[in-house]
Amino acid sequence: MRYPVEEAAAKHKWIVKEASRLFRERGFENVSVGDVMKAAGLTHGAFYAHFGSKEELQAAAVAYGTKVSLERMQRRSSNKSKESFADQYLSRWHRDNPGDGCTMAALAQELARSTPELKAAFEHGLENILSAKHGDRKGAIFLFAAMIGAWYWLAPYGIPGFRTKCLGVSDKSSADLAARESERSGRRTCDLESNQVRGWSATRK
Repeated sequence: MRYPVEEAAAKHKWIVKEASRLFRERGFENVSVGDVMKAAGLTHGAFYAHFGSKEELQAAAVAYGTKVSLERMQRRSSNKSKESFADQYLSRWHRDNPGDGCTMAALAQELARSTPELKAAFEHGLENILSAKHGDRKGAIFLFAAMIGAWYWLAPYGIPGFRTKCLGVSDKSSADLAARESERSGRRTCDLESNQVRGWSATRK
């Protein structure tokens, strides 16, 4: 039975949304195609009308999840809320609701075992997020890495003694760390370039 294009597109989007939620909650290996289709309210057989494989669905779910994270970050930056993006990221809500949280934090540990296509989806999503943080790229990379690392400490499977200590880490604290790291990185680069110039000059004598 053929469905109207609009209905098929809506079902496709719903499958991806539910897959993204389940993958973030349980990981790729602990979620079957049947689990996803049941959550989407569809039959198992309907899956192959939308995706050729589970791996293809995983890549689509990662792309969807990183897009949602980017949109949330942009909204948080534009509405001038007292609660920063980092405050929300390192919150009890994010800790207790990984299925509705950051795809990078929830699934990054599975990246090493993933396919090239899935790694490309992760890389593309991360690049979009970093590009949205206008300004110092090194600082943005450091800030995002610091937040993901802190999230692992406060996650349900993280280190118990650090779960509450990581809650409420402010964006200012993370930004200060990023700025200092960027400054140190810049000094290291200048020192390296100076050493290279001195070495080159010595060989010319």
